[in-house]
Amino acid sequence: MNSKERYNLIKSSVGILFETSRPNDFATFEDADDPDEYVQFKFLESGLLAEVGSREWTDPTRPLASTAKEALGELGFSGGGPERNYANPDLPIAASPVAKVLHRAFDTAYGRRGADLVTLTNCPELETWLRDQGLWTAQPTTLPVAEPIRHDMLQNALEANGWPVFQDQKTGALWTFREWNRELGQGFHLQTQIEGEYPWRIVSFIACGDRPVLDNDRAEALELINQWNDEKRWPNASLWRPEGQDFCWLHLRWSLPAAAGLCQGMVNDVVSVVGDGVLGFYRWFNAEQSVDAASSSSLPTPRAA
Repeated sequence: MNSKERYNLIKSSVGILFETSRPNDFATFEDADDPDEYVQFKFLESGLLAEVGSREWTDPTRPLASTAKEALGELGFSGGGPERNYANPDLPIAASPVAKVLHRAFDTAYGRRGADLVTLTNCPELETWLRDQGLWTAQPTTLPVAEPIRHDMLQNALEANGWPVFQDQKTGALWTFREWNRELGQGFHLQTQIEGEYPWRIVSFIACGDRPVLDNDRAEALELINQWNDEKRWPNASLWRPEGQDFCWLHLRWSLPAAAGLCQGMVNDVVSVVGDGVLGFYRWFNAEQSVDAASSSSLPTPRAA
């Protein structure tokens, strides 16, 4: 796009927004090759607002040039900085002057020649017009919505991370597992469940190894567990002894408060991080045991008296 084409796009778009004049309707005009460079216009309950992207949202080391900041100040824009835009709330209540301000602000801030613009808007009338004209549009970002935590959200997350999932039909708890391999030194199962009554709900993750720790090895295992908890801190490791038995199991636990609700994306991230943490513990524990065993076997045999 040349400068005239950019101006005509901005002018026509702003004109449609003025025709509808709905509070919170907006249009953002961004460089197709650099989405951090944009100008935008929005109807507010109290008036109009124009903004210029500071270019410091994703990279604080890319501020606008000092000459650009001074020129924007002359156009009525102030502010800026990391996660802040340059804003002008004192705009004339007319489409053509607003379009001129936005057009000049884009060229002043970024000095781009021939930049193609992509338009982002929540105004259906403007969206339709842009598509009819064959112009580039982008869909508004839909923010994730927090929901009361459910077992199906956890199941989706586990399956998305490659874990086989089984559900306890009585409690709703989900079970998954990893089989023995040389790196882990043992297999384990991981239980994921929702505990407590609404709204005081907690998502708990409990892992248990399938290789018993005999009483003769308990002191060595506790030393390694204490080292893990001191250095890594999570998932919290412990030895769990079944009642009346002379052996223990390697046990891991981590919990997430969920009273305020969680979005599916966050559940996916949590399951991914917890799963990696559990695998990391069993790999670490197996490697440390192997080192200790190798050290013991290398000690010289005492001579007979």
